[in-house]
Amino acid sequence: MPWHILIVCVSASFLVPFMSSSITIALWSISDSFNIDVAIANWVANAFLVSLAASILPVGRVADWIGRGRVFVYGLAIFSLSSFLSAITPSFPLLILFRVLQGIGGACISATSIAILSTVFPPSIRGRVIGFNTASVYTGLTLGPILGGFFVDYLGWRSLFLFVSLVSAIGFIFSRTILDIGRVAVSLPSPYRLGLLAFSIASIVYGASYINEVYGFLLTLSGVIVLIILLYLESLVDIGIIGRKLLRNRFYMGASLANLLNYTATYALSILISLYLQRIRGFTAREAGLILSSRPIVQALLSPIAGFIADKYRPSIIASIGLCVIAFGVYYLMPLAMSTMITKILYALFILGLGYALFSAPNTTSAMNASPKKLYGTAYAFLGSMRFLGQAISTSIAIAVTKNTPNMINAINTTIWIYLFIAVFAAISTTIIRCGR
Repeated sequence: MPWHILIVCVSASFLVPFMSSSITIALWSISDSFNIDVAIANWVANAFLVSLAASILPVGRVADWIGRGRVFVYGLAIFSLSSFLSAITPSFPLLILFRVLQGIGGACISATSIAILSTVFPPSIRGRVIGFNTASVYTGLTLGPILGGFFVDYLGWRSLFLFVSLVSAIGFIFSRTILDIGRVAVSLPSPYRLGLLAFSIASIVYGASYINEVYGFLLTLSGVIVLIILLYLESLVDIGIIGRKLLRNRFYMGASLANLLNYTATYALSILISLYLQRIRGFTAREAGLILSSRPIVQALLSPIAGFIADKYRPSIIASIGLCVIAFGVYYLMPLAMSTMITKILYALFILGLGYALFSAPNTTSAMNASPKKLYGTAYAFLGSMRFLGQAISTSIAIAVTKNTPNMINAINTTIWIYLFIAVFAAISTTIIRCGR
C-alpha cells in the first residue's frame, strides 16, 4: 500500500512543474496569438504562480483539517478542468482567470503530496522517498520545455493545455484510492487570517511587477507589512495557520527562507534564456526547449542520490552546499551576448542542475524532519508557499526590468545580476541561520 501511494503522489507531482516549465516556451506564441506585448504575456506564467503562492498554505491547512488525500484528489480534478478551459479560451483575460484556477488546483497537489508521503513512510527512508518525488518534479521540469516546444511548434500552444488536462484527468481516476489518507484532529484556523495571508502574498507578487510605479510600490509594501504582522501573530499561538512550533524552529524557518530566496534568484532564468534563444538568437521553441531541458535532466538524475545522502548526513548542510553551487551557476551564466557560445549556457545549466539536486530534496527533508507529524500538511504547504512566492517574485523582477529597459540583452543581463546578488545572499544567510544544532 505505501508504494502504491508513492506512485500516485510521484505521478501527480510531475504535473505542476511540467505546466510551469512548458509555459515558458509557449509565452511568445501566446503573445502573438492575442497580439499583446511579451511582457504582458508573462502574466500567463505569473498568474499561475501568484495563485499557487497565495493559496498553497491555506489549502495545506485545510488539508490537515478535512484530509490530505481528499484535497489531493480534488486538486487533480480542478487542475484538469482549468487546463481544458485554458485550451479553449477565446480571450487573454479569460486565459489569465483559468490560469489562476489552475494554480489553485496545483496548490492542492503541491501542498499535500509530500505531507502524504511523510505520513505513510518512516523518517529512516523519508529522504529517499522525497528524493523520488523530487526527481518526478524535475522530470516534469525536464519534459516541460521539450514537449512544450514540440506542441507549440507543431500543434499550437492550446494543445499543451489539452495534453495536461488529459494527463491530470487520468491521474484523478487512479488517485481516488487515497481519499481517506492524512486527516488529523486539528481545527480550521480563522478564515479571516487565511484571507489576509492570501492577500498579502498576492499583493507582494503583483506589486513587484509594477515596483517602479507608486501604486506598485505601495501594494508591495502593504503586502509585506500584512505578512510580517500575520507571521508575528502566528508565532504567539500553538495552533493557527502555521503556529509557533514551526515559526520558532530555526531549521524549519531556515529551510523556508532558503526556498524563498533560491527560487527568487533562479526561477525566471528559464524565461530569460528562452527569450534570449528565441528572440535574439533565432532558435525555434523546440530547439530552445531542448537546451533548457539540460538543467532539469541533471536534477532528475541526481535528486534520488541527494535524497539518499540526506538520510545519512545532515540534510541542512547538503542544502547549503547546493545553494553555493547554484550561486556559482548564476555567476557563470553572465554575461549573455550575441556571440555567447551555446556550450557556455549548457555548462551553466548543468551547474545549476547540480546545485538544485543538492538543494531541493535535502532542504525539504530538513524541513519535514523538523516538523511535528500532525503539522506535516501545514509544514510542507508553508515551505511550498515560499517556493512559489519566490518563483512569482522572480518572474515579477524579470517583468519589471524588461518593461523598463528597451534593449533586450541589457534587460536580461541586468536581471541576472539581480539574481546573482540574491543567490549569494541566500547561500550566506540561510547557512548562518541553520548552523549549529
